[in-house]
Amino acid sequence: MLNIMVSICKNKIFVLSVLCGALLLAYVLTFIFNPEISAARGSFWAALAPGAKDAAQRIELSGEEKVELIRKNGRWFVNFEDSLYPARQTKVNDMLDALSQRAPYPIRSRSEAAQEKLLLTAGEAQRIVISGENDSPLLDLLVGASDVTLKDVYIRLSDSKEIRSGSDVFSSFFGSRQSWYDLRLFPEHDAEGLTLSSVQRVIALPPPPEILSVAPDGEDMPTDYSLEAYTLVREEGGWKIEGSGEEADTRSVEAYIRGILDCEANDFASAFSANDEAFTTSPAGRLVLEINDGSRRVVTIGPSFADKRAAAISGSPYVYLLMEWQLSRLFQSPPLATK
Repeated sequence: MLNIMVSICKNKIFVLSVLCGALLLAYVLTFIFNPEISAARGSFWAALAPGAKDAAQRIELSGEEKVELIRKNGRWFVNFEDSLYPARQTKVNDMLDALSQRAPYPIRSRSEAAQEKLLLTAGEAQRIVISGENDSPLLDLLVGASDVTLKDVYIRLSDSKEIRSGSDVFSSFFGSRQSWYDLRLFPEHDAEGLTLSSVQRVIALPPPPEILSVAPDGEDMPTDYSLEAYTLVREEGGWKIEGSGEEADTRSVEAYIRGILDCEANDFASAFSANDEAFTTSPAGRLVLEINDGSRRVVTIGPSFADKRAAAISGSPYVYLLMEWQLSRLFQSPPLATK
């Protein structure tokens, strides 16, 4: 009798095990074959494949205007008229991060009619093309129209009919060429050791009044305005105007120097070279920063171009264009709020 009961129990356990296995298999298959669940899972998508971000060597952006970014020795540059100008490294990296980030971009259509309606044809779409070594293709993405909320945008890969939509992180990439430039006169990677605390002397040889006619706030200078050369010297934890013995307000001087170190130009001047005679023999003005390690950084103001002033920076091959108000930030009237 006992043997019969044990046998019956074993059979029941076997049957229950089979049923449990079948139910588990059915449960798993619903996730695999359920179209709604599969669609939700498939909607998480990234334009750029994993690892492609680090492999990128060239980026072409075709939007407001065509912008070409090239990576050289680990840094990004804007290629313009066969010359390379420093790009905003953070902006390029942010773009690559956004393209590599998986996010909800469900498929909305596969029809050619939808491509035309949503501005996703090759002739109408904005385009992001990324290449690796030897121009190996990493991404060719078409960016089309925004949806009715203006928060999402329609996109598709150039070799695919699948039209997706999702958060518009792409439109901001299609700005002007200037928006990609790093126009700081003293970029971090070129200004090692140049900090507010390292500056010991500021020598200002200002441009004449007809050049320096607009104040830093954009207002016109007084008609009788004239600015003489001056030198600010750090002494005993404060600042003095050299030659006069007059003390200058430390906060005002430091704010002035900080403005110099953070100064950004309006554009690069491809029409000039830093070796041009206008910079080397007949400058319109000059600003010298003397550093505690004995080195100097010199800003030389040169000729005008398109209502702006060209400026060359010592140690840099680039020539910058400054608006008048930007120029006046480099040359401010002493004694800068004397005590």
